[in-house]
Amino acid sequence: MAYYLGILLVLFGLAEAVSALREKGSVTSWAAARWGLLGVAFAVLCNIGLLWSTLEYGAYTTRGKKRAHHQRRRRFNAAIKTDGLNRDYVTHWSYGKQESLSLLVPDIKGGASGSFLQSREDLDKLTDPAFKKVVLEKYQAGGYLNNYWGDQDFTSGPVYIGAIIILLMLLLLVQAEARARWWMLAVVPLVIILTQIGSPVVVGLLLIAYLLSGLYFWKDTWLTRSFQRSCSRCCSAGVTTSCRSRISSWTMCPATTNLVPGSLFDFFGETEKAQLNAQMASAKDAGSVQAYIDGLKQLRTGVLSADAWRSFVFIILGGGLLFAFGRRLVGRTVLLLGIGVLVLVDLWGVDQRYVNNDKDDKGQYIAWENAADNAYPFKPQPADMAIMQAEGNAATDADYEQALAKLKASKAKLSGTQRMVNKEEEAITRFGSLRRTTDFRVLGLQNPFQGTRVSYFHKSIGGYHGAKLERYQELIDFYIAPELQAVIGAFGPGATMQTFDSVLAHQPVLNMLNTKYIIYADDKAPILNTNALGSAWFVDEVKEAKDANEEITMLGTIDPAKTAVVDARYYKEVANAAKPDPTASVKLNGYRSNDLSYTVRSANGGVVVFSEIWYGPDWVAEIDGKPAPYVRADYVLRAMQVPAGEHTVRFHIVSKPYEVGGRIASISSFLLLLLVLLALGWDWRKRGEEVE
Repeated sequence: MAYYLGILLVLFGLAEAVSALREKGSVTSWAAARWGLLGVAFAVLCNIGLLWSTLEYGAYTTRGKKRAHHQRRRRFNAAIKTDGLNRDYVTHWSYGKQESLSLLVPDIKGGASGSFLQSREDLDKLTDPAFKKVVLEKYQAGGYLNNYWGDQDFTSGPVYIGAIIILLMLLLLVQAEARARWWMLAVVPLVIILTQIGSPVVVGLLLIAYLLSGLYFWKDTWLTRSFQRSCSRCCSAGVTTSCRSRISSWTMCPATTNLVPGSLFDFFGETEKAQLNAQMASAKDAGSVQAYIDGLKQLRTGVLSADAWRSFVFIILGGGLLFAFGRRLVGRTVLLLGIGVLVLVDLWGVDQRYVNNDKDDKGQYIAWENAADNAYPFKPQPADMAIMQAEGNAATDADYEQALAKLKASKAKLSGTQRMVNKEEEAITRFGSLRRTTDFRVLGLQNPFQGTRVSYFHKSIGGYHGAKLERYQELIDFYIAPELQAVIGAFGPGATMQTFDSVLAHQPVLNMLNTKYIIYADDKAPILNTNALGSAWFVDEVKEAKDANEEITMLGTIDPAKTAVVDARYYKEVANAAKPDPTASVKLNGYRSNDLSYTVRSANGGVVVFSEIWYGPDWVAEIDGKPAPYVRADYVLRAMQVPAGEHTVRFHIVSKPYEVGGRIASISSFLLLLLVLLALGWDWRKRGEEVE
């Protein structure tokens, strides 16, 4: 959002610069510009650690810029673009046609995704028998009428600013001085264009290619939130302008949708249109499909019309209040209170559609969530408890006792029942100890790369992240997804543990990721994978790959338990170092998200592959406390040469953005606070001199 806000501020800065030039070097204008630049500098410096870390990490993710090794995707999967995130994905969550008007009319596309009918009473309100019959059949088949009919896959609701906010913003543009007027007049069309970037227009493609080339992700609702803030400030300025100079007469022409022919508005999203056209073409009874289309359009027309009239009424009320103030029929106090009440009623009414105090038949709130449920969104299921029982050990119990003691000490400072440690807290604490003292990962077959339940309790190979490491996402695309399908395919009549064991033995990537348990149902014991390779292992040989293209190809041809594939850039660090040794062993001693420790034993030394994801910028390695080089192996893992004997290998994070950036941010924050105090002191002293 800072990026989009920056676009708006650039336009404002240009307007101020032009004003300064017109005023022939006005000291006030240039001083304001310098203070503005100083503020921007402090804003960056006080957050430099986070910005630096994000910039560094972003280059390694799916949202990073194009790198040479992306070219291999053409050979493996033609559906995956070769230029990082393709433009269809970048604009996937952009507003569709007319959806930007939700800034003025909240339900211009129906509001949030979800079922239009919430009860039997809603169904009984349908008057067309043919439409009612089709709707009933749709719900009985598991479908529903969608509230939302825009072009996004789904939405949680519109970005509604408020009809009166828009009115006052327009009033500011009419009454404000030229430089304030023209920069906002530039912002409005820019926002409309950017929120329509998903549509096939040349200007949108140009904006993606040039103006937004530095973004890792585009979502125009973030831009509209920045625009909301600008509109709010314009609203405040508009009220101030009205109070300073009474408006005796003005013209109001609100653009409300109820005054526009319905043919100019789409009541079906593009995907929905395609589905309905297909149904019309293949249906035996085209009349029922047409009845469904007509009935749904009538419902949605009613929703749009009601909200359009609603916005129109608020504009009339706000405009009438301003007109009365301009005619000196009401005073400033009445104007401010009236505008405040109207804005509150307007926004409150829309907000209550999503957060309200309605209760069900049992007296329970429908839209509210208990604080306890929110604090612990998942509860351990039988599958999780089975893993706990199988893997818990003395180290787990000792760690749990320490963690529980710390939790009790922290809660002892609270009051009342908050001092007590409940069962949910005990369970979460125990699973935390399990993660820190064991060396396996868990795969959930139910939506593994979108769901977060498994990751809540266990070290997981799945879970959701909006900016996954690019190499890991490619590993999912090329290997994990097909291997996952192979495991799912093993389920069927007559399936036994021997069946799963045989299938899992031929899934090398899942095994090298140390996938020891597979949860296929929350209420069933998980599948134990005896083929998982563990937290680290010695390999018998290392093969060189000339580039990433060859590296990911070779990964599908080797047995990771015996062979490692290393990119040519790193190969010299482990060349000819692998030595077969059946007695060699590696044990994970301690696991923290930023610190890993292993005990390595071998008679001849060799190359150890660690089942941890390689990330070069921050992770450093040590052998017996001394810095040691390590390389990327098997496309995403780590490997290093270890000498003969018993040694302690440690991986830990040393982050320059965190350490150096943190110091810069601390110093900058101190200087900023000092400047604020000096400014307040100067202002206080100046006011005292004026009084004297």
